[in-house]
Amino acid sequence: MYGAWVAVRAGVIAPVLQVAVWACMVMSVMLVVEAVYNSVVSLGVKAIGWRPEWRFKWEPLDGADEEKGRAHYPLVLVQIPMYNELEVRRDQHRKKLLKTGNY
Repeated sequence: MYGAWVAVRAGVIAPVLQVAVWACMVMSVMLVVEAVYNSVVSLGVKAIGWRPEWRFKWEPLDGADEEKGRAHYPLVLVQIPMYNELEVRRDQHRKKLLKTGNY
């Protein structure tokens, strides 16, 4: 019985673990390369002196716009999901079907 376990362990489990270790090592190297790349780009942008204010216009919007709001900048609408959103949607759909008689 122990011999069978050693054979399975050597033939199946060990190669799977070796592949997993190599995959983790490759992903770790990818993370290090990405961090170095981001650092080099960030330092390069800082050295060149690029500023987002120079590339993008931060001027107020002109014209009559419904979404303008009180300020000169557009409103941003954010939908916060409910914890029971699916149940509420099903309930609304069922009520609509009952109201129209198409149930």
